[in-house]
Amino acid sequence: MTRPKQQRLPGTKGQHHRDITKAAKVYVDVRDRRMGLNTQEIEKRDVLLTAMRKHKLALYEDIDAGLAVEVVKPDEKVKVRKLEDEGEE
Repeated sequence: MTRPKQQRLPGTKGQHHRDITKAAKVYVDVRDRRMGLNTQEIEKRDVLLTAMRKHKLALYEDIDAGLAVEVVKPDEKVKVRKLEDEGEE
């Protein structure tokens, strides 16, 4: 939801720095996209955790894909690592 722009009061001058305004708008755009990805990440993590539970696995490695998935207790969080990051175990 976008708020309406605040109107200037009659008879007042405000500071206006175009470079700051431009940088702030770019920052807000990137921040909002990141926050949207945060929501997607949580949803996809839950799907992965559900799949691990379905197959009753606490550890899963796919060497061809180069991935290792682990369910970390007691929080039941899922952790995914790239195998090549670990020296290709």
